[in-house]
Amino acid sequence: MNDTLRVFLKEKLTLVFMILFLGFTITFILVRLPAIVDEVSLFDLFANSGIRCSECYYEWLQTLADEFGIVENPNFFNWIEMYWLYWVNALKWNYGKSYLFLTEVSALIIGRLQHTVLLLTSSIFVALILTVINERKFIGEKKYQVIIKGAILAAIPIFLFTALILFTFELFAFDLSGTITYEIWVDAKNEPLGGLIIATDLICHMIIPSIGIGILIFGFGLKNGVRFGVPPPTSDVLVESYEESVKQSISQHHLRKLLNQFISGIKKNIGFIFSTLIIVEVATGWYGLGNLLLRSVTMGDPPVLQGVLNSFIVIVALLYLVLEFISYALSSYSSRGLSKNITSK
Repeated sequence: MNDTLRVFLKEKLTLVFMILFLGFTITFILVRLPAIVDEVSLFDLFANSGIRCSECYYEWLQTLADEFGIVENPNFFNWIEMYWLYWVNALKWNYGKSYLFLTEVSALIIGRLQHTVLLLTSSIFVALILTVINERKFIGEKKYQVIIKGAILAAIPIFLFTALILFTFELFAFDLSGTITYEIWVDAKNEPLGGLIIATDLICHMIIPSIGIGILIFGFGLKNGVRFGVPPPTSDVLVESYEESVKQSISQHHLRKLLNQFISGIKKNIGFIFSTLIIVEVATGWYGLGNLLLRSVTMGDPPVLQGVLNSFIVIVALLYLVLEFISYALSSYSSRGLSKNITSK
């Protein structure tokens, strides 16, 4: 491992740990804010007194006291103990039980996490398609055709926008509510190709949300200046014999640079992207973490709220780290390859 990569990893890992530490701490304070400001009982906050008749209620109270250090009237040292146990349980991904969903918070999060990640990745894919199409005049006709034909991307944006038009004119070819149609899921369990039927239905539900978020990411990429056209000839500076080789080398590394700037656009606007992701999930009824976050707020379920917020913080931190590493790899490889091609010619 060279020194540059070692320094890069040290800086980025430190930043990720700071994001996690500050994010988890803010979540701890935010979820317990009613108890801090309005002196609401922590027991009533984490185990709603409206279910006091439930057989599980007193068992939950005992769990809150033993595992999370929650007491009726906490003093300073009780808060320190609660904060410490909060971190211990967060590292074990233990946020207790949801008294509204009557299940473990971690099970709720795991059940919805895959849908949120799927929607996020499909939206980035749509944005990348739009970016490549937008860069046609900069890449060059031949290279553009190779990229499009190789990945079969030419018809996808047209299909997606056609679906949007169909929805606008109330031709409901695609359901905009939920993630999977329940009736189709029940029937598909008895079919030989049931998995394919469910996957097709899932894609139909995912089209409109992916378009909405994908266009947003694409717009952020344009704002970030995703432009890498080959510069005009600089015959006054370069010797004529080198002009063609320099242009060719730059053209070869164009796509890597395009991806690098695309990733930079996502990194700079990652907060807005996740905010839009939550809004789109709520608006379309997508079975993801954003939808669960809203329900935990409106229905008053602090254990779920705490778990979902921390899940989003972890996703943001990991996504940022992965994007930084990809950006570093693309920049390093592109720079070495470009200099090697130019010097060899």
